[in-house]
Amino acid sequence: MFATSRLLACGVLAGPLFLLAWIAVCVVWARRFFRLGRRGWAWACVGASVLYAVIVAWPDLDSLSLRLVLGSAVQFVQFAALALLLIRTSEHSDVRLLSDRRRQLRRLP
Repeated sequence: MFATSRLLACGVLAGPLFLLAWIAVCVVWARRFFRLGRRGWAWACVGASVLYAVIVAWPDLDSLSLRLVLGSAVQFVQFAALALLLIRTSEHSDVRLLSDRRRQLRRLP
């Protein structure tokens, strides 16, 4: 009985903790982008966290599975966009090295 109640308590706490962790990550990214002067990316991080919180925290149990899928889609799109941004702007990125090499080849007579 005690093990079941402990597992239930962990399951009940996991959702709100994950929501808070997601919002904290979005705040960290938004602060970073505001410092770098990339206001569009910063507002995208803020918007994604607010959209995710609204989707997941909506108090309707009938649409819970659909809301969890939509919330996961919001998270996936944001992480994919951030990953693509970091790949393109990284100094050690193969994508950046290839694009620099193409520019050098175009300049050759």
